[in-house]
Amino acid sequence: MTDRSRLSLLGLDPDGLSPDQVAAFDALTDEEVEVLARIKRKIDDVAGDVEGHGMEGGGVVW
Repeated sequence: MTDRSRLSLLGLDPDGLSPDQVAAFDALTDEEVEVLARIKRKIDDVAGDVEGHGMEGGGVVW
C-alpha cells in the first residue's frame, strides 16, 4: 500500500500516477524520498526559470 504522505512530500497525487510509478515510489527509502523532496523544493523556488514538463507516457520532468 502506498504511503500517500511520502508522495505528498513531492507534491504528487498517487491517483494521477500509473501503478508502476506508484510501485517505484513505494520502493524508495525514506532518505531517497527526502532527497527528491529537497530537489523539488529547490526547483520550485526558481519556478520562473525552471518549470516541470509532462512527458508522453505520463512521466514528469522538473
